[in-house]
Amino acid sequence: LACLCHDLGKPGTTALANEKLRSLGHAEAGMEKAEHLLSRWTFPDEVKYAAKQLTKEHLAPRELLKARERGDLDDDAYANAVRRLLKRIAPVSWRVLLAVTEADHQRLRFPATEH
Repeated sequence: LACLCHDLGKPGTTALANEKLRSLGHAEAGMEKAEHLLSRWTFPDEVKYAAKQLTKEHLAPRELLKARERGDLDDDAYANAVRRLLKRIAPVSWRVLLAVTEADHQRLRFPATEH
């Protein structure tokens, strides 16, 4: 469900910046839309909670890694930031968060078609 909901905020936040389409703030903007969509489906509350938390946090692992690679976070600060992230998504497993993050990062590639 998180993979279905994670980009619901993109239509309202997507704009051209430096000749690239950017959707800054789409994770936060998608929360209300995700809540509305999930309220219409019959899933247990804990499943809906997980989908909402993962929608909100799906960019965090990549952002933390980039900050560490840039040198903005040393090892201790990085470890503390990861612990805080895991607390925000609890009781959802970090494995599920990484699966949603990886799915978000993948780009669909279609084979070339002949015309």
